[in-house]
Amino acid sequence: MNGRSDYPGDSDSGGAYCTDINFITADNVNGPLHSNDAILVCGSPNFNGDTSTSWSGESGLRYRVNTGCSGNDPDFANPGDPAEQPPLTMPPSNSVIKAETDAGLGGCLYTGPTRIRLRANGTMDVRSPFSKQTNNSCPTNGNGALPSNGVIYVQNVPSVAGDPNYTSGCPYSVNGRAHPLGFPITNDINTYGCRNGDVFVEGTLDGQLTIAAENNIVVTWDTTYEDGVAGDDLLGLIANNYVEMYHPVSCSSSSSSCNLNFSLPSGSLFSGESNKSSRNTTATLNAAILSVNHSFWVQQYAAGSAMTELEVLGAIAQRYRGPVGTTSGGSVVTGYAKDYTYDQRLQYLSPPKFLDPVSAAWRVATWAEVKTPASHT
Repeated sequence: MNGRSDYPGDSDSGGAYCTDINFITADNVNGPLHSNDAILVCGSPNFNGDTSTSWSGESGLRYRVNTGCSGNDPDFANPGDPAEQPPLTMPPSNSVIKAETDAGLGGCLYTGPTRIRLRANGTMDVRSPFSKQTNNSCPTNGNGALPSNGVIYVQNVPSVAGDPNYTSGCPYSVNGRAHPLGFPITNDINTYGCRNGDVFVEGTLDGQLTIAAENNIVVTWDTTYEDGVAGDDLLGLIANNYVEMYHPVSCSSSSSSCNLNFSLPSGSLFSGESNKSSRNTTATLNAAILSVNHSFWVQQYAAGSAMTELEVLGAIAQRYRGPVGTTSGGSVVTGYAKDYTYDQRLQYLSPPKFLDPVSAAWRVATWAEVKTPASHT
């Protein structure tokens, strides 16, 4: 992006692209990690699993050091890491998952901004004002069962008038916002599209579920498993664009002095639900995360006071590494430090219809037995 601000010691050339992101002393990555690019170190982050890169390295190292930080000495669990590995490629989009919501297949098709609150009793609360036809009798304004095949897809509002989910314009006024759920809250500098296929998700999952968004997924509060890591609950989040941690801030420009307010718009709340105005300094997300074209990151990560940790149990695959905070000398100034732990169950389990993040998307359309020709045995 234009306006790149390079760190001391950055040897990149060729103009302005993107700001580099550090692994800092407070960061812990508990599980395998691969980057197609260089791993930039500030201080002594902990890499407690197999670590690899597709960057060839320099000065005998296959990671980069931010010379503006002191004590640069990353702790790798395996001697010689990060190992050099070939680049991994991403699928082109998550659109193949939408087919799992066709009539009779059991998935839920939602349209436009949609809020989903997962319940520990195996149900979900849904508010999806633009949704007219969900294909499989899924709830659009209240509580209902999880989809029978474990798949939810949230699409942009169709632009073709003949589509059963077509709506012209943005016929909503919630909290003074032309948005069906009332986002953003008052004074929040984040922006949201009225007709975008965005999902706002939180809660406690009892079951196995994949939520895919044509645009963004916003995790509005802690999202965890009812059975913890010992059970079979499993969540997949797949966004064509960003998977974001909700981080509303009130200020004119990003700085640590901005005010944080984690309230949700009143127009998005469910019956009997209490609003939230603040959160503990730790945010928790249990999920396998895939950002097809962009990043997993924290909204307005450079604004507001420092939080403690962003705890992710699962896996993260993203086209570009997304920032979750800012640092100074290896300490968090805004946003979060990272505490990422690989969910070992993902070695043999997968959320329903989850995309392989390193290959093109596909699914079984038909199945048939092929008989052996008579001339062969």
